[in-house]
Amino acid sequence: MANFPYIHRIRVDNYAMYVGTGESPGLDHTFCPGVNVIVGINGLGKTTLLNILLRCLTGPFDIPAGDQLGDKKRTIASIDRTWFRRRVPDDAVTAAAYIEFFVGEHFYSLKRSLVNLDLTELHIDQRQVPLSRPAELEAAYQTSVCDAAGLTRFDDFILLLKYVVFFLEDRRTLVWDPSAQGEILSILFGQSVSRQRYVDVFEEYLSKDSEYRNTLNVLNKWKSRLQKDKSTLAGGQLDMLLKEVEETKRLCEELTSRRQEIEESRDSLRRQIENRRSEVYERRATLAKRIDTFYQSFFPTVSDSARYLLSHFEAGTGCLVCGAREEEALNRVRQRIAVDTCPVCESAVRTQIAGPHTDGSDIEFERVSIAETEASVAEMVQALRIADSEHATVAADAVAAFNKVATLREQLQALGSSVPEVQAALKSLGDRVSAIQGGLDQIEVERIKLAGEFKELATSVDAEVKAVSSEIGMRKRVRS
Repeated sequence: MANFPYIHRIRVDNYAMYVGTGESPGLDHTFCPGVNVIVGINGLGKTTLLNILLRCLTGPFDIPAGDQLGDKKRTIASIDRTWFRRRVPDDAVTAAAYIEFFVGEHFYSLKRSLVNLDLTELHIDQRQVPLSRPAELEAAYQTSVCDAAGLTRFDDFILLLKYVVFFLEDRRTLVWDPSAQGEILSILFGQSVSRQRYVDVFEEYLSKDSEYRNTLNVLNKWKSRLQKDKSTLAGGQLDMLLKEVEETKRLCEELTSRRQEIEESRDSLRRQIENRRSEVYERRATLAKRIDTFYQSFFPTVSDSARYLLSHFEAGTGCLVCGAREEEALNRVRQRIAVDTCPVCESAVRTQIAGPHTDGSDIEFERVSIAETEASVAEMVQALRIADSEHATVAADAVAAFNKVATLREQLQALGSSVPEVQAALKSLGDRVSAIQGGLDQIEVERIKLAGEFKELATSVDAEVKAVSSEIGMRKRVRS
């Protein structure tokens, strides 16, 4: 039987939605045994907290919203990593969530960035996993938590979290879907070996069923075409139309191939843009820390609020008091700081500094580097727009070419079927229909075999569920 996660503690740092108090900033809560209730008016962050708990466990992955449970092969897809970042005004550049939880006999503690849900720290049974890259930590976490939960696939873990543990707004109907019920029951009560075979056979059957339906659709189209082509006539125009059909078909193939190339190029550009944007957000967080250190070296006794105000000047976002954004005003503040003068009261502050301070060159270097990266992103975005435009043009040309083929075939149909060329074409079409029919028959045999094996596995899962149900009933009777 599968083991469920038991959440022990959650802590959220530097997230603007959970300010906390001066003595206890942020949010830090250890859950009590039994029922815990989260109470608050609308807008205080109750749903956000539940989503933080869920995403700490799943990471930036989910079952795609369009997939119907139990109806087709299940996949894992990346989610919108910026969901938490977009809910606060400061982009959550330094925000992080820490969670502690049990799965079976194992204890996990991990830290995720709320900027992009990267896994930055992972401890399993009080031992830190010695990996540094988020992707490596994510892979180690998924493998370990599946073993602890008694599961063979991480998408099974996500399915349990989404439809058994959590009940959020985007949860889809589960109770009245028999296929989805089978999925959940096989995850909860199936043995790991039979569960893996259950999944493999189910996915093989779905693939084979999809292949059968696609082949049947192709067969019906060819049958329809054969029936229509039986009425064509001979004539000098026939050869010309046949030649034009072949040329247009080649054009269709070329346009289809070009469209696929453009789609691959667009996908690559989108991935590069997302990676670069993620890099910019991470480097902005680093810049924010350097700016804070910079001002602390000038004014070691200044309050956090004052450093926040000065950081806005240095970041070029303007004055928080009057809202001024002119470059002249920003330069005056920088010039005063450069000569160790307070930018507010113009007092000399040299005597306040207890040692050497940075000249800010590393900040300027980081700012320039970020600007260069952003410029690179802008170039890729422009390239993506060009690719989108070319894709639209090629797609339109392809549609026109396919329509032309259809029109030419209609003209061929109007000429009749009294010449040898037409007879040869009809024979070729007939041979093709026969070949497709033979392939379809073989697919049907394989589909029936897979359906029988899946039925046996489903019966086995049903027996396991009934055995667990009987054991639970027996325990109730013993207690009573």
